[in-house]
Amino acid sequence: MTSLEELIEERKDKLTALKEAGRDPYPSASTRTHRITEVLDAFKPLAQEETTVCIAGRIMAIREHGGSVFVDVDDGSDEIQLYIKKDILADDAFDLFVNAIDRGDFVEFTGTLFETNRGEKSVEVQSWKILAKSLRPLPEKWHGIQDAEKRFRRRYLDMLLNTEVKERIRRRARFFRSIRDFLQEKGFLEVQTPVIETTPGGADARPFETHHNALDLDVYLRISAGELWQKQLMVGGFEKVFELGRIFRNEGMSPEHLQDYMQMEFYWAYADYEDGMRLVKELFRYVAQETYDTQTFSINGFDVDLAGDWERYDYVETVKDMVDIDVLEADT
Repeated sequence: MTSLEELIEERKDKLTALKEAGRDPYPSASTRTHRITEVLDAFKPLAQEETTVCIAGRIMAIREHGGSVFVDVDDGSDEIQLYIKKDILADDAFDLFVNAIDRGDFVEFTGTLFETNRGEKSVEVQSWKILAKSLRPLPEKWHGIQDAEKRFRRRYLDMLLNTEVKERIRRRARFFRSIRDFLQEKGFLEVQTPVIETTPGGADARPFETHHNALDLDVYLRISAGELWQKQLMVGGFEKVFELGRIFRNEGMSPEHLQDYMQMEFYWAYADYEDGMRLVKELFRYVAQETYDTQTFSINGFDVDLAGDWERYDYVETVKDMVDIDVLEADT
């Protein structure tokens, strides 16, 4: 089996071949005209009008068939197949592609659209341009990165090869955007409060400590999303505020408990807990619909319907029923 070092040396030789052929292996710009998702969305009219498109992306697969090559390219928006034929490209351009381009390279392709006999939407390549020569090979596409530690230490490769990971990142962005949209639509003002504090407050947790050199002062990373600061904003006359930001807790960690994570807190004047409960219920329903396009979930064996009735529990009575303690009368 070829070692990683040997593969890198082989790719360095190909890098030299590109330079000797007069190709800049790391140009500063691309002349891309369409993202792949735009090509696929408007494929039929673009193909009928024989529109020349220029796409760019990372090569994910190369399949040679005699005097032709099929290439799968991904630009982050989607993936498309390209068809490179020797009698369309100049001989030197075709041979250079076959001999110097690898899976993982970033390449720009110009051509027209067509569908294969199997109905595969494709680009017939008229010319190509190297954008970035990759010196390290990608992991095998279909098996990805099997070692869990490598996956978490090299998340960029996991994102590249695992569409579910990539979609999770997009879904996370939709999640936080929907929170902002909902609260702003309800008249809440988004604020940013200090992350470094002289006294950590708003929660009970072990903080991260650091030192402010300019002030010669020990300080802490916040353990809540600006609770005390937001309350000062209310004193200052702001009726509805919220913050969506990073907080830090120097405590245990697990797959579901990080030491730094995003948290949202809101504060609302002239409202009581009943108003807060109604708002949170609306918020959950809105965020679920915007993020997952559904309000029905199966979570750890439980079926959850956010659109259904929400059962209310009396805190004092629930604790009394479960552990036979009246929290209103119990000693600390």
